[in-house]
Amino acid sequence: MRDHAVSVFVIAKRADGVWETVLVHDPRKGTPCLWKLPGGKREGKEEPVKTAVRELEEETGISLSPESLALIHEEDKITHVKYAYIAYIDEFPPLKKIGDEGEDVSIFEVRELWEMADMLYAHYLVVEPTLRSLLKIA
Repeated sequence: MRDHAVSVFVIAKRADGVWETVLVHDPRKGTPCLWKLPGGKREGKEEPVKTAVRELEEETGISLSPESLALIHEEDKITHVKYAYIAYIDEFPPLKKIGDEGEDVSIFEVRELWEMADMLYAHYLVVEPTLRSLLKIA
């Protein structure tokens, strides 16, 4: 199996109907320090969806089953394959303030992502179709 990297777009709908998501950023990685979807690289012979589950737990504290994730993007980057998953949950559990590798963790309203200048652009492109659908933007 080729190397792979994953990202996970987890969204929840608050009681007032507002959609939210969780993003992370690592201030140790220098500037620009961009917000991104939780994710990372596989360990050993891990399947992509299991990498997604593990990275989400390590970075945010959110524990999901592989069955709760749906693949929304797959891209051959020559050196590895990039996968992106989405999960809809009822509400966010208590999150880590700092991920296992020092990432800052924060919840954002999904509509904030639409004009977010400090989000990793490659991740924005992956979630943009979902944003359009949730926000009812043509």
